[in-house]
Amino acid sequence: MDIEEKPKVSEESEETSLEEYSFLQEVIKDNSMTRKQLAAKAVRMICYGLIFGVAASLVFGALQPWIQTRYAKKAGEITLELDEEDKKGGTEVSKSTDDSENSGEGEGNNGTWEEKDALKLTKENYAKFQGALHQKAEKAKKSIAEVIAYANEADMQRDTYIQSQSVAGAIVADNEQEVLLLADSSVLKMGGRIGVKFMQQEPCEGALKKKDENLGIAVFSVQKSAIETSVRNEICTVVLGNSALTLPEEVTIAAGKPFGYAGGIGYGLISTVDNTKALPDHAYKYMTTDITGEKSGSGFLFNLNGEIVGMIKPDLEKRENMQLISAYAISSFKKEIELMLNGKSVPYMGIMAVEVPEDIKESEKIPDGIYVKEVMVDSPAMEAGIQSGDVLMQMGEAPIVSLEGYHTHLLEQIVGTKVIFRGKRTGNTGYEAVEFQVEIGSKE
Repeated sequence: MDIEEKPKVSEESEETSLEEYSFLQEVIKDNSMTRKQLAAKAVRMICYGLIFGVAASLVFGALQPWIQTRYAKKAGEITLELDEEDKKGGTEVSKSTDDSENSGEGEGNNGTWEEKDALKLTKENYAKFQGALHQKAEKAKKSIAEVIAYANEADMQRDTYIQSQSVAGAIVADNEQEVLLLADSSVLKMGGRIGVKFMQQEPCEGALKKKDENLGIAVFSVQKSAIETSVRNEICTVVLGNSALTLPEEVTIAAGKPFGYAGGIGYGLISTVDNTKALPDHAYKYMTTDITGEKSGSGFLFNLNGEIVGMIKPDLEKRENMQLISAYAISSFKKEIELMLNGKSVPYMGIMAVEVPEDIKESEKIPDGIYVKEVMVDSPAMEAGIQSGDVLMQMGEAPIVSLEGYHTHLLEQIVGTKVIFRGKRTGNTGYEAVEFQVEIGSKE
């Protein structure tokens, strides 16, 4: 068997072949850096960044004016309307005869007021408005008088008194024989003789008809025959309006003695109407105004229909810096006024009560009715044995479900009569039924 022999490659040709492909031989170098080298490189990069940032800022600052001038949008020219005085260059003021030029009418989106459907805000219109208010106030003054407590008969003859001895009174009724006035009862504390001055004329002899010290009001009477005919023809009876229809921001007129002197008149706006003043047997509504008055002032608030909507009481709002005029809402005590005008006493029990919210009634298992918070000293309620914490549920045959309902039923009672009250009081096993016999009284 023949064996083929492979050609022999010489050592010289082998070396030549390696040299031809020497570029394929891979040489791996160690490129790892030490910490010191890394830190140095980082410092160099930071320096390069700072240099670049400073250079960019300098270039931008140098080129900014040129860029703004070259590419910025040209601003529109602003022209102001010159007044007549400026146009003429003189000092004489030219008065415009065209109200439309200064009426404030405009497009509404260029700084002017939109007044297409509103009263033009001009000096003339403001004067007209003030004039109209003044006319209404003058008419209101015809139904206002000054009720004075003279020290004695001689002082009344001389008409000698100080302002603190008088209050404003409103002529609220005329029963053909007497003129009847509603006023603050504080004047009675002065003692002496009661005089009434209509239209700031000579005083007439007055007399107390009825009072209610719970509210601090009184009704005074003057015989019509004691009033001079000329004065009697000028004065008029005022209408007691519906204060429940009075809304915040309505214009009101304060008349009487709101500033401490008789005949004072003030104009302003109703600020709030939903306030309440808790008194025995009821929580009376009152309203506040933005009119600043005397701390001990008295008088009435009129609406623009010439109706009384409030009776001024200075102690309703206690403020340190100013005394804003506040007044009982007239609708909240019309029934009391009606009783006194007819010579009847206002029924009085003497409890401070509240309506308990439903969630508290459920959690505390309090029965329906009104919750007695406090019982006035020496009151009919105290004499009957009613205590704080009692729940009154029935007056006679009428159920009591609210404070307003209780007040309404109370005013229907006759002073001096006895009424059965039923309710519940907490005991060892919860609320237990109780019954009281109360003799209705009055606070005079």
